[in-house]
Amino acid sequence: MIQIRDNVFETNSSSTHSLCISKEKFDPKNIPDYLNITADEDFGWSRDTYSTAEEKANYIFEVMCKCGLMAEIKDFKNKIKKLGIKASYPRLIKDKWGDIAISGDVDHAGEVIPFIHELLKDEDKLCRFLFDYKSVIYTGSDCVDDSDASCYVAEAAENNGYTWGQDENGEWNETHHIHPMYDPDHYEYFFKGN
Repeated sequence: MIQIRDNVFETNSSSTHSLCISKEKFDPKNIPDYLNITADEDFGWSRDTYSTAEEKANYIFEVMCKCGLMAEIKDFKNKIKKLGIKASYPRLIKDKWGDIAISGDVDHAGEVIPFIHELLKDEDKLCRFLFDYKSVIYTGSDCVDDSDASCYVAEAAENNGYTWGQDENGEWNETHHIHPMYDPDHYEYFFKGN
C-alpha cells in the first residue's frame, strides 16, 4: 500500500552541535596529566555544554569510533602521548557487522569527520580545542524554536553571524539578527547539524 500525503508539513528533526574553538594562544600549562576516555557519553539532542578536556576528547574519540576511523584513532592516541598525557581508552572491539562497539554515541557522527581531520592535521588547534576551557561543545536539537540557543552559534557563523527567526512584524527572516554568542574575533566554529 502506498500512502500519499497532500498539504502536510513534515520535517526530520535531529541534533545540532556547535563546536567552538578559542583563538587565544594555547597555554601548555593547561595540558592535564591524565585523560580518562570512556566513550560512553551520549552527545545527542539534550541541551548541554561540554568544556572539560575529557568531555571534548570523548566527543571526538566517539566520532572516530562510530565512523570506524582506525588510522585517526591511532594518530589521536599518538598525539595525546606526545603531549605527555597518560590516557586510558576503552578496549576497541568490533561487533558482528565490523563496527567498533562503544556504549556512547554522537548523533550523526559522520558529519564531524571533516572537523576531526582538521584537528588532527593542526596540533595547535587540537590543543586549543581540548585544553582551553573556553573552547566548548554546545549540543541541542533543531526541535528548539530558539535561534539564539547556544547549539546554533556555529550555524550562525556560517552566515556571518546572522541567525533565523521572526522579525518585529512576525515575518520569517533567515537573516534577522546576529546571534548573541557569535564572536569571530575570539572563536572558530564548526556546525554539526542534520
